[in-house]
Amino acid sequence: CGGTAVQGGPHDVGATPSLNITVSGGGGAVTSPDGAFNCTGTCSRGTSMGAAIHLDAAPIAGMQFMGWSGACFGTGGCDLTIAGDTAVGAAFAAQSVAPVTIEVEMDGAGSGLLTSSPAGIRCPGFCSMQVEPGTIVALTSSANATSRFDGYGGATCHGTTCNFVASAATKVFASFSSTVITAKHTLTVTAAGDGAIVSSPSGISCPGTCSASFQESATVLLTATASSGSTFAGWSGACAGTGGCSISLGGDAATTATFTADDPCAGLMPTLPAPKTFIAATAGSMNECDQANTDGDGNLYVDQFFDGNRHRISGTATGTFDDLLFVSPLQSGFIGTPDGGGPDASVAYAPDGTIASTVTFPGPAFSIGGDNANGGSIHIAINCDTAAQTTSFVFIRIDDHNQVVSRTTYAENGCLDSTGFQTMVDLQDNTLLVATDSAGLFDARWFDANGEPLAGWFQAGATNGAFWMLRPLIGGGAALRAGEEWIATLPSGKLLASPAPAFFEKSHNPAIALGGKAYAMVPDPGVSTSVDIVAASGKSCGSIASGSDGPGLVFLGKDGTLIDLGGPAACTATYYGQALK
Repeated sequence: CGGTAVQGGPHDVGATPSLNITVSGGGGAVTSPDGAFNCTGTCSRGTSMGAAIHLDAAPIAGMQFMGWSGACFGTGGCDLTIAGDTAVGAAFAAQSVAPVTIEVEMDGAGSGLLTSSPAGIRCPGFCSMQVEPGTIVALTSSANATSRFDGYGGATCHGTTCNFVASAATKVFASFSSTVITAKHTLTVTAAGDGAIVSSPSGISCPGTCSASFQESATVLLTATASSGSTFAGWSGACAGTGGCSISLGGDAATTATFTADDPCAGLMPTLPAPKTFIAATAGSMNECDQANTDGDGNLYVDQFFDGNRHRISGTATGTFDDLLFVSPLQSGFIGTPDGGGPDASVAYAPDGTIASTVTFPGPAFSIGGDNANGGSIHIAINCDTAAQTTSFVFIRIDDHNQVVSRTTYAENGCLDSTGFQTMVDLQDNTLLVATDSAGLFDARWFDANGEPLAGWFQAGATNGAFWMLRPLIGGGAALRAGEEWIATLPSGKLLASPAPAFFEKSHNPAIALGGKAYAMVPDPGVSTSVDIVAASGKSCGSIASGSDGPGLVFLGKDGTLIDLGGPAACTATYYGQALK
């Protein structure tokens, strides 16, 4: 805190009082807001009786203000009311920084000298020193006449040079071997699991070279590094523990580094929150709720089919409105289309059912739409000029708020022999277009984010006359379903169709869930009320049961909410908010 005082000594009536300031330590200045004072040494200025003066102490870089003396005290601001001659002192000092310790250890059958810059280490003898954080440290090693310097080891240095910026306590190993011709011994290592082992001095790089000969009494440092998806579990044989491995060879030796595979299911299985219930308003005859979803904000929507050809949408954030079909969710609200068709456009509805925005597609082209796995949607307007025998494509990407992100075009010779299309954008931001042709085959092609083809058209399998769909894969690419079966994997941007993942279940739709780490296998209507959780690697992690005794209408919302429709007309939604987000 700073001090506030009325200051002054004996003073002659009518004389001008003075304010005397002394700055010590040479590391700052005493200033006043009106600019009357800017003192870095010893200053004196006349004032007036009763004057109110505020002083501040400002240290320069690398210094700190230690406190006031005289008429002020503490380390805050100084406020004075002048009643006579007044003296104030301000002390500054250099900021203190805790040093860090640099330590070296010389290993091996050889000998030599290790020195440092800045000076401080001369090992053997003086093998450690302390420096300020941020100091650039360089170590230099020289071998004696009958020795050879083999290199550095430890967390900071590797190889035959060692230069680093000191930021924390560090220990560096320097290995010297003897050049006196002696017997050699073989060191054999085994990498058990998915990982690698390297040696210093060099000779071992396993897998690959897992055995090497070294001179008698040589000290070999081994480092084990686990591959992605594995963990180093420890050494056995000539070494033990989970740290580094240092072997002084007095004969042949062997050691094993064990790596264990990480459990891909660890932490994936969620605990369902308490369920909530929403009952959709029903209307008309032959009414049945057949679809449910949530938007990114967690608003629930239930789509009811009634009177043979009409739709009604009810929701937790909306009233009930008829003759509108739910198409896909947005961050807030949804894309919908009126019964009987509407404009060739992406029409966004707010949660209360009012139209929020409209994106119109170019005519007279045939337009298709699909989901963007990164958020939003992709729409492609395809137009064949039969006279010129050319096909044009207009790619329109729309974000999660129904705003156009990009609009690009591409044209090619010829017209497509196609009876239907589907499209999507994968997690690598590439667009996939799949068409069915008159021969009953799937024709597929990848385009980049600018609408440029990444490869030519290729066949992805037989349609078998069944309904079909596309789903994005974790890491990129897509899976293709025909009927109840998943028939192909389409790697992102490749001219290739390979078999579908074996763990993609029949009559289930894999939805990327749990932060992109797993698939939620959502069952087709009437198949089950349970959702299987499968890690990206394909390992089954368990199942989540909705707890419903309904007909098996299970859905996964945009925000990861698990929804089960049951009850009369399947219009009672039991839902678990963001259970699989």
